[in-house]
Amino acid sequence: KFFAFLLNMSLIIGFHFSMGPMPMNKLGNSDLAVSQFGFGTSMFGLKTEKMLAHKLLDIAFNDYGVNFIDTSETYPRPNNPDIFGSSEKIIGSWLKTKNREDVVIGTQVSGRSNYMDWLRKDGSCTSCSPKQMREALESSLKRLQTDYIDLYQIQWPDRYVMDIAEDVHDIDKEYEEESFISQLETIQEFIKEGKVRHFGLGNETPYGVMRFCQASKTNNLPRIVSVQNAYNLLERGPIELSMIEACTKSHENVGIVAHTPLAGGVLSGKYVHRIPFNIDYTARLHKYQGFQIRYINERCLDAARMIYQACEKYNVKMGPASLKWIASKQYISSTIVCSTDEAQLRENMEAIDLELPDGIEDDFDLVYQKHRAPTLGKIVA
Repeated sequence: KFFAFLLNMSLIIGFHFSMGPMPMNKLGNSDLAVSQFGFGTSMFGLKTEKMLAHKLLDIAFNDYGVNFIDTSETYPRPNNPDIFGSSEKIIGSWLKTKNREDVVIGTQVSGRSNYMDWLRKDGSCTSCSPKQMREALESSLKRLQTDYIDLYQIQWPDRYVMDIAEDVHDIDKEYEEESFISQLETIQEFIKEGKVRHFGLGNETPYGVMRFCQASKTNNLPRIVSVQNAYNLLERGPIELSMIEACTKSHENVGIVAHTPLAGGVLSGKYVHRIPFNIDYTARLHKYQGFQIRYINERCLDAARMIYQACEKYNVKMGPASLKWIASKQYISSTIVCSTDEAQLRENMEAIDLELPDGIEDDFDLVYQKHRAPTLGKIVA
């Protein structure tokens, strides 16, 4: 009862607290307590098969106190019509061995796509229409073998937003999208039915966050509690220049969840002195080239080398230091870390107890000053 009291008080006042080795954070304006590091499962069912996946989940959950498991109806990545949903199925079979209330499951429904026609039974390309969101939710619940989802997220917007390879919003690509109110009304139905506890966004812009917040306030609809976007030492600008302001507790109080914290493995240090496409063809950089290629242009690799040198200077490992740098930010609620083997998982979790040496963040900032947006511009790998 005493620990429950501390937990509730910490959530009410918004403090970060520690229960065992893993700090826990309140997710936005919700009652969800999520681990500082979440477990990403985008490779479950592809590189990581069921037995190994269960082992990794057990290590994360039992040994390190990770309670936040992140998945999607589309996983594993890269998108594959033959094995989509495998990640949720693997998690579902593992979840049956745990007390459901001890685990925070976050899964995602696809946003608008003009090519993903295999996720829906009628062969339609994905959108956030009420019908499609309903079908996606029911399918995810079945695969996860659970009655409810703690955090249901729209993986990317239903409207046009810039593609990874774009630097400027193209007005000519805009189209009629599902309204913000319609999407929130659908989520409201799910919440009333007890099938969804909370609602979040993914790969969103500050404009999208504010429109959802405005729509929920003016129409008495569910509030978003989180936004899950890419954030790492090579990709700082979108979060730091505008998203923080929208999400801060004194404004909309939306929890920021960081995905791709190691930039597809580049910030683990393993690619610093080698040519990426000549090694490890099972790695995400190779499996998902269309997405990860932005991290291996020469600007990014030069920035990564500078970060590596800073870590060597202060005698810390590049991977855990890169993760700790994100997790230490007060505006980050959780950082989603993908690990495909035990050694990688345990090294990543060293970030929990790591104290960043004085001066290393200044060195990281110097890298940012030299390479403000290394992932943008013409992609040349």
